[in-house]
Amino acid sequence: MIILRTTGGLGNQLFQYAAARSLSHRHQVPLRFDARWHNEPHPGGETVRSFDLLNFCVSGERASPSELGRFWMQDRCWHTRLTGKLLRPLLRRELYWSPKMGLDRQLQKLGPEIYLDGLFQHPAHFAQYELNLKSELQFRSPLPKHIQNEVERLARMPSVCIQVRRSDFLENPAVSAVHHCCEARYYEIAWKRVKSYVPEAQGYIFTDDLAWAKENFRSWSGVEIIGPEWDGPNYLHKFALMRSCRHFIIANSTYGWWAAWLGATAGSRVVLPQRWLRNAETVPLGLLLPGWEAL
Repeated sequence: MIILRTTGGLGNQLFQYAAARSLSHRHQVPLRFDARWHNEPHPGGETVRSFDLLNFCVSGERASPSELGRFWMQDRCWHTRLTGKLLRPLLRRELYWSPKMGLDRQLQKLGPEIYLDGLFQHPAHFAQYELNLKSELQFRSPLPKHIQNEVERLARMPSVCIQVRRSDFLENPAVSAVHHCCEARYYEIAWKRVKSYVPEAQGYIFTDDLAWAKENFRSWSGVEIIGPEWDGPNYLHKFALMRSCRHFIIANSTYGWWAAWLGATAGSRVVLPQRWLRNAETVPLGLLLPGWEAL
């Protein structure tokens, strides 16, 4: 059995799931989720996010206390964790924590009895499982009719998802120490680049900072700001609309990255920022896929 500790928002969870699911598929063992992080206090300043994987047709479910107990993860008591640390080599069960951004070459060497904790943000972690993954990441329940109608409309036209993420990158000191906001200039250059390939492109701006978007995109023609009425529970309807677009200009956000990965087809233009973190560029992290463009 593989147990995955999920953390962060939907984009982070999707990277974690993709890596763990690829591993569970290779070993033909069940996958379980330790989703307790989403209900815990975060004094370190992490942005609280809901556990959203079960809204998709994922292969896995929440780990039971007895399943967590197999890895001595059912509580936080030091003596329980110490006992587990001493006994794990004898029982061939392992806790694996990956501190890396980008590719972790140790991941595919792990065995079938493992508790995974990490970001796993590199497409090579699930490259051999991509087709299965795309079918598993369909929504479990039907979308409301008006959302489904909009999904189908965006899919039929030369739509461009323009993702703007700013709120926690600016307002949360712990987050802003790691992440930066894409400037208006990035979106201007990216929009011109996409329009040069797709002259009839229609832009749809998905943002968490409505005031900034209205100020900075007000003079643009051929774009529309998608308001919060389209967010849906835990922003899942917004995600459905984003991934239904034909082309993508995304922020340095795993949420946008997954919308592009799930939505892009042959002929799609995908633009993302050259710098992903304050101290790390997109290409070395492995997030620039073939045919995508970094600006």
